[in-house]
Amino acid sequence: MKNIKIADRYAKALFLRAAELDALTETRLDADLVLLMLNQHADFGLVLSNPVYQSWHKAMLIEKTFKASIGLLTYHFMQLVIANGRADCLHEILNRFVAIYNKKMGIVTGRLTTPTIPEVVQIKDIQDKIFGSYKTEVELDFVENPDLLGGFILQIEDKLFDASISGKLRRIKTMLISEN
Repeated sequence: MKNIKIADRYAKALFLRAAELDALTETRLDADLVLLMLNQHADFGLVLSNPVYQSWHKAMLIEKTFKASIGLLTYHFMQLVIANGRADCLHEILNRFVAIYNKKMGIVTGRLTTPTIPEVVQIKDIQDKIFGSYKTEVELDFVENPDLLGGFILQIEDKLFDASISGKLRRIKTMLISEN
């Protein structure tokens, strides 16, 4: 709970500073890059959250990994987070920043689960159809789950639409059991 409050405060501060500097889009792209690194390389996040490593080790890691590929605001912000002993919160801070950004920009997030990852053309078509329904930009995460057998599961914010074959089979089974 404490880390969530800390992350929220830092994320709001980053958002406000990025807005002041007219660097919201750049900062959002930077946050996406850092989050991608944290999500794909668990060891990276473990080093940042490990109290055995001193702040200067963590600062060097951030410098060598990101200085050339992210904006100065994001770089200095991450160094500030580390200097304040909050490196263990960096992942949550950036997630909160992205959530604040999405809310302010009217971007809706969702997850599309399919038996195989759709091709680029299909992704564009899916996003266009969702845009037609929601009348706003929808940012989708794609998840592959071969257990679905076919169809898809679409979750947008708190709404879930299960059009998978496994979901239909589950509903039929429940209906048959309830009839007995």
